[in-house]
Amino acid sequence: MKKLKGNILALFIGCIISILLLEFSLFLLSNYGSLKIDLPTYNFDNRRLYWEEMDTVFGIWHQPNRSYRHIKQCLNVIYNSNSYGSRDKERERESTNNRVIVLGDSFIEGFGVAENNRLSNLLEDSTSIPHLNFGMSGNFGTTQYYLLYKSLASKFSHNAVIIAILPENDFIDDDLEIGKQIYARRYKPYWKGVYPNYKLVYFQDSIHKSELFEVEPNFLRITLKNFTYTYNTISYVKYAYLQSNIKESKTSSLGAMLPDYFNFTTEQFNRMKYSIKAIKKIAKDKSVMVITIPNLADIMKFDKMNKLPLLNSELSTFCKNNNIEYLDLLPLMHQHPKEYWHKLYLECDDHWSDYGNLVACQLILNKLSYYEDWVNNK
Repeated sequence: MKKLKGNILALFIGCIISILLLEFSLFLLSNYGSLKIDLPTYNFDNRRLYWEEMDTVFGIWHQPNRSYRHIKQCLNVIYNSNSYGSRDKERERESTNNRVIVLGDSFIEGFGVAENNRLSNLLEDSTSIPHLNFGMSGNFGTTQYYLLYKSLASKFSHNAVIIAILPENDFIDDDLEIGKQIYARRYKPYWKGVYPNYKLVYFQDSIHKSELFEVEPNFLRITLKNFTYTYNTISYVKYAYLQSNIKESKTSSLGAMLPDYFNFTTEQFNRMKYSIKAIKKIAKDKSVMVITIPNLADIMKFDKMNKLPLLNSELSTFCKNNNIEYLDLLPLMHQHPKEYWHKLYLECDDHWSDYGNLVACQLILNKLSYYEDWVNNK
């Protein structure tokens, strides 16, 4: 019995030492190496998820009046949501002033950068025109842009809408067949059918089945996320594994490659333009502008191909036919000095850096006709 107790104690001590060694190894890799995970905060300031699937119409959103600290190797940022859940300062629903609604994913939300340094704030500071930010992280696609605009953003008075598209994943985020593989435990809306006869379906069929739905904070999950490298590494590896499985699949929806700036099916583009047209229909006579955002890999691929991607011509034609202004940031950011391309993006993440947001702001101000009066009068 004494020997058994000794063996159990030795096993327990061995497990503790192994866990500590694992944590230390992951600490080194994530702080000084190439492991790009979220880092522990070592406090309980983050008492629940910041990105939760909580809205039955468009899915993922923020709890109102919530604060969240996000730490990675190259960033330490606090996100704050207002009374209706947007990462933005408080806004009145009604205003007699010109205002711009800005729709998009994590690039627009300002993932990894302080609120004052992201695109919508820079546009507002430059022009004194309020830019209401409705950007959302968490695999948020154009179907969700439309649903968010219809159910929430359009309720705020405005005279213009910016729709920011990230081709790297917006086609993926709106594809039901891909969603079944990579977002099987998520609550996400999709267009199902053949263009233009779509119906809206949700996967899962109930928001309560989502892995990102919380009635009350999951204390164990929050503790592990806030205090361990191991939990954050497992989450990172799990997502990377799901993505690698998708890349290896050859479903009828995908073909051999994942869709992006340079590769997409007709049906994938049809779903995108259907959502944009639906936003335009609600906006009526308001100015609607579409911008496409490249990541660093897109700029480098464009440099090698030396020709505009198919998406550029397809969106140009579509927007022209629907009285929508279109701006592709890919060729414009490619014109930036080559040695500065990497500075447009965070060192430990694929999103825009402060500098990238600033460059995007300057390009938009100088290229979109909505800002022409500001440019002429500055």
